[in-house]
Amino acid sequence: MTATELDDLQLVQSLRQLFLAARDARKSRQDNWQRNLRLLHNKLQTSGISSWQPQPKSSEIYPTVSAIVAWMMDNNISIDCIPSADPYGTYYQFISKLANDLAAVLYTNFVVEEYAKAIKLALWDAATYGIGIFKTIWDNELSGGLGNAVLTRVDPWKFFVDPYATSIHDMNYCVEVKRMTLDEIERRYPDARANLANASGMDTQFEEKPQLGGNSMTQTMMANPGQLPGSGTFGSLGSNIIGQFGQPHNRRDFVDADKTIFVYEFWLRENEVWYDEEEEKHVMSRWRVIAMAHGQILLDEYADDLWSYGGHPYDTVLFDDVGDFYGIALVDHLAQPQIYINRLLSMLQQNAELIGNPIFMESSNAGTSRVPIINRPGQRLTISGIAAMQNKPDWLRPPDMPPGILELVQYWGSRIENISGLSAITKGATPSQRNAEGVINSIQEAAFVRIRSTISNLESSLESAFSKIADLIIDNYDTKRIMAIVGPDGEKTAATIFANHWHLPSRNGDIPMEYLVQIRAGSSTPTSRQARISEADKLFAMGVIDDQAALEAHQYPHADEILMRLYTKRQQGLAGAGGPASRQRSQKR
Repeated sequence: MTATELDDLQLVQSLRQLFLAARDARKSRQDNWQRNLRLLHNKLQTSGISSWQPQPKSSEIYPTVSAIVAWMMDNNISIDCIPSADPYGTYYQFISKLANDLAAVLYTNFVVEEYAKAIKLALWDAATYGIGIFKTIWDNELSGGLGNAVLTRVDPWKFFVDPYATSIHDMNYCVEVKRMTLDEIERRYPDARANLANASGMDTQFEEKPQLGGNSMTQTMMANPGQLPGSGTFGSLGSNIIGQFGQPHNRRDFVDADKTIFVYEFWLRENEVWYDEEEEKHVMSRWRVIAMAHGQILLDEYADDLWSYGGHPYDTVLFDDVGDFYGIALVDHLAQPQIYINRLLSMLQQNAELIGNPIFMESSNAGTSRVPIINRPGQRLTISGIAAMQNKPDWLRPPDMPPGILELVQYWGSRIENISGLSAITKGATPSQRNAEGVINSIQEAAFVRIRSTISNLESSLESAFSKIADLIIDNYDTKRIMAIVGPDGEKTAATIFANHWHLPSRNGDIPMEYLVQIRAGSSTPTSRQARISEADKLFAMGVIDDQAALEAHQYPHADEILMRLYTKRQQGLAGAGGPASRQRSQKR
């Protein structure tokens, strides 16, 4: 064994010890995670109930969490880039233009690369498990091969963290475990396939995300189960291989999605020691990424050699931050009321079925042992003998359910509303009484205080993630691009992004532009869309905002074209000269 192989073996053993520590520390949460996942999908089986017994499940958790996530995603996300420069200098105008270009590219990527999907999934994770995880990566296959920055969501089941970490900022290491085919591994690590094909190392065991139904391979019901001989082949007709197109060539193997390998992606925070001219010791942290599979090292690099921000690519969003890495899971608190509601409904349903089809009692001398009895309206049963009349068959009357059981079901339903902070009106129910619009808006805004708190956590997380995305864009937009730009209000234009567009000349060569990313996702605005529109209408009536701001608040389509037509008609005298405020002033005159 060479010195390099010995070093790799020692490194693999150290990495496995770190992973085992993180895995064991997370085990205590996995039972609750499984229960929460099953409750969210309405697939939790009630214990102690036989298969023949009714098992009604009233899904209260799913609509509650869905409404909360929908309210948080209902706000338009705005992205601003603020340049770091002297605002009173002539240089500021130039760098402000670059910052505006960067903000426009960030928002365009947000729309085109569908960052909103990752954000929505992370919010579902935050409600279910207490934490949502973002990962910022560069994908070379996007934008026609030029590559682009991507915001992805990491499944919390596949993420393991330093047991002593209280947040993403103070963790010393983390591990992301991914299932990959050999083809995917080859795309990510081009030189690793040959080594993995002959590797004999074992994967470290861990509990994966539970599958809630379907077959063992795809976890979805197959339309045509079983293998169809000759289906999809372009070779000999006697072949039984499904999906084979000709014969393999150029060392290409068949893609077999069932043959996967676990790849462990470690991010380690190490100390870098250096001394200044006065021999004073300095220690700084430096992130290192190591990818491992089957006991083989696939990648070993420092983060600052991969991108300029030099840190790990992860960010977390918590539903409620209480100083714990995983935060508070909303479904944890909704679980018991949901379970009790299901139990009570099972009792009510079973009692109703016993009343509708009660148990039939007959004695051995009732004279009906040879008579087929069918429980059917109008059926006549003939019995003979005095003894038979004394022991005539009868129904076993089930006990009556207490009248307060429905009140108990309603009580647990109200507990779900209290825990989530969403009332029936907030979730879309029609109020039984006629209320003024302002009253409804006040009720909704009072309930949305907690939602805005979570949106504030989301804004902080997205600011960190978009700063990393911006750094990736600055580093990797090294060729000229003609981009279609999508604005926050739907306007469409195009821009030329030159090579190294955001690099500035200096005495030490070109350096990246310094900036700050600001994200607004709705924490400081009314959460209800109707309340935002009502606020804009009131300000427009007061003359505080103009026509464009009012249309933007309504999110009316083609606002720019409508405003151009309106201004043209005003110049021709075909429309009024202003809004309500101007009409009021004209009436006073």
